[in-house]
Amino acid sequence: MGMSVYRLSYASDDELKFGAENLVGRKRRDDPHHGLMGVIVFRAEMVKNRFGEDACPFCLYGTELPQLPSHADVYQRVTGSTDELKLERRRALFDLVSGGFQPLSKFKSGLLLPWAAHGAP
Repeated sequence: MGMSVYRLSYASDDELKFGAENLVGRKRRDDPHHGLMGVIVFRAEMVKNRFGEDACPFCLYGTELPQLPSHADVYQRVTGSTDELKLERRRALFDLVSGGFQPLSKFKSGLLLPWAAHGAP
């Protein structure tokens, strides 16, 4: 399973709203407080060759769907990796991109606020 991302320079507002509904809507049936806390905006180059390994441990693939033409996924290469190394890499990736965090109220003038988690900024 990958980390879903969107190519923001190509994504329409309708596509982002569709993606938010697809992600949050199903889970809200079981937990009405489920939702988004914010959005992390980062450049794809940030995940390439930033980990001091011979081969970058992450791959970015376009995984377009008819309703989500700008969708992509970040996958971790895991062959031969221990569980501890995989977790360490995931944490390092989050640390790397988390500086681009934007509260929903600031992202595209609050476009995704209808899908905010209870108490989200």
